[in-house]
Amino acid sequence: MIDVTRRQLFRTGAGLAAAAYLGFASDTENAVRLVGGPDWNALRKRVKGGVFLPQDDGYRPAARVFNDLFNERTPAAVALCADADEVKACLETAARNRIPIAARSGGHSYAGYSAQNDALMVNMTKANSVDVRADGTAVIGSGARLIDVYAELAKRGRSIPAGSCSSVGIAGLTLGGGLSVLNRKYGMTIDWVESIKVVTPDCRLRTASPTSEPELFWGLRGAGGGNFGIVTEFTFRTAPAPETVTVIWGDPGGFAIPVSAHAQVLAAWLRWAPVERDELWTFLRLNQNYCRLLGTYAGPKAEAQVLLERFYAEAGITAEQARLTFTEMSYGDAMLRYAGCALGDFPKCQADAKNTVGKHLGTSRMVEHTLDDATVAKVAELCHTDPNVWVQFDPLGGSVLPNPRYDAAFPHRGAIADLQIYAAAPNGRDAAAAAMAPVRDGLGELIGRGSYINYIDADQQDWLQASYGKNVARLKSVARRYDPHRILAFPQGITP
Repeated sequence: MIDVTRRQLFRTGAGLAAAAYLGFASDTENAVRLVGGPDWNALRKRVKGGVFLPQDDGYRPAARVFNDLFNERTPAAVALCADADEVKACLETAARNRIPIAARSGGHSYAGYSAQNDALMVNMTKANSVDVRADGTAVIGSGARLIDVYAELAKRGRSIPAGSCSSVGIAGLTLGGGLSVLNRKYGMTIDWVESIKVVTPDCRLRTASPTSEPELFWGLRGAGGGNFGIVTEFTFRTAPAPETVTVIWGDPGGFAIPVSAHAQVLAAWLRWAPVERDELWTFLRLNQNYCRLLGTYAGPKAEAQVLLERFYAEAGITAEQARLTFTEMSYGDAMLRYAGCALGDFPKCQADAKNTVGKHLGTSRMVEHTLDDATVAKVAELCHTDPNVWVQFDPLGGSVLPNPRYDAAFPHRGAIADLQIYAAAPNGRDAAAAAMAPVRDGLGELIGRGSYINYIDADQQDWLQASYGKNVARLKSVARRYDPHRILAFPQGITP
């Protein structure tokens, strides 16, 4: 007879319900294990990369995430997984013991959701292989960082539209949709996914594709971060890399214009950038001290300069005021440039990416409709709210626009632009959140309440509708099918 408290009994009952869902025996031995806590030594025998507890020497490096604001959190354990069998072992352990479980790829969750107190972190960084095949497909482990992906693609003269931050993981980027510095020409990262290998909470390894588990494939592409299962591998189509890429780089101090002219420049950019040639992608970044433009053109420098002259005319500024430089380079070097790395030196950039750390909060909004000049003036005013807050306007349009061929859970293809909103945190998380909130909420009133799930914000009240829009009901149906017992639950997870 086991002497357990009512609270322990409740927890045991919940654990056994999950165990039954996974096909485990619900016997007295399991009940004893639940009361005593997870058997980490048993898990260690099944995870070759190691399972680290808070008292272990390797724990802190294994648990570390990109954003230092969240590195004070203490997962119950960190498992360094390299394959589907090891992920299955982690899911079994979490389900038997009813402890939270979260996957980590690049560790860039803006809300730190890959590092949860008292949870089992499934660190996928050992599943980092990148195999670019002769047929033009690339099979990529879910723990690969973008710089690892770009290094291998560059060797073969291939490309995938993906992000610009070297240490971001391919999994998090792709599962949220995937916007990039060439998305107007090539579309989103999810548009190039052929199949996804994922371990669902019932511990089955599934291959999701247009012909196998199509609803899961739909949901993973745009809403898969932390939902429905733990991805172990992607297969992508790739495109020939552009022969020449022109990187457009703005002076760190921004345009040589007064702050009072920011609204005029922003209005011009909103009219021009989303409808310019698809080969051109630019972003405009504003705060109370500067207005700066950077961009990428899939083509030669002379053509890029002509296109930017159209913007100068629209904005009423001169090339001298814009203070832009245009540099032709290879596709691989362009990705290194955006990563802040030395051109031609992928190995050093790959090494540095393992140790990058940030300290800020982020969120987003979508420009969902055309804005008149009066509204743009209010938007610019919000961008000037706080010296530690800045807003980056990224154009959509082009190949991002709705296309039946690329039906997926990402709901914002018709938006004009995506806004990244950041708050530096020199005075800690609470101060940064307080500075960012009025900008996020004010922009929601002015331009639309949509937001990009990859810029997840723990304090955003309207996150479900903002992130998934018209797809909420269908996504709940996917969750009901693949995670009915909420094994993968987290604060902004999709519930059945």
